Amino acid sequence: MHPSLQDPLQELDAELAQLLAELKNYTHQQLNSIPSPGSWSAIQVMHHLLIAEELSFKYLQKKLSFNPSLQKANWRTRLRQSFLAFYLHTPIKFKAPKGVSTPAFPREATLIDTAKRWTSNREALA
Repeated sequence: MHPSLQDPLQELDAELAQLLAELKNYTHQQLNSIPSPGSWSAIQVMHHLLIAEELSFKYLQKKLSFNPSLQKANWRTRLRQSFLAFYLHTPIKFKAPKGVSTPAFPREATLIDTAKRWTSNREALA
């Protein structure tokens, strides 16, 4: 792993550990309860995030498997990145892609199993 990525990944790991510690205070029923029709339970939100990480990692592995020549980021890249960051901080919702949406989630899952899968994925990044 590139040294510049180690600190951000360690921060993400610390935040994940904190999240998992906080979620231990909730019951299985609370974590799997869907608050309203069309919304997700806490466990489903976790599965959305961990599946998004899994698919992102697999995509990067695939793209880097043939040793492509990578272009340096330019002003257009930074502009797109800024636009995305702004958009993600707005209240505008958009539908999740198929692979990371409700059909991809288990109807019910335990915090322990979800945490194991997520931490296992993170270990694979290191």
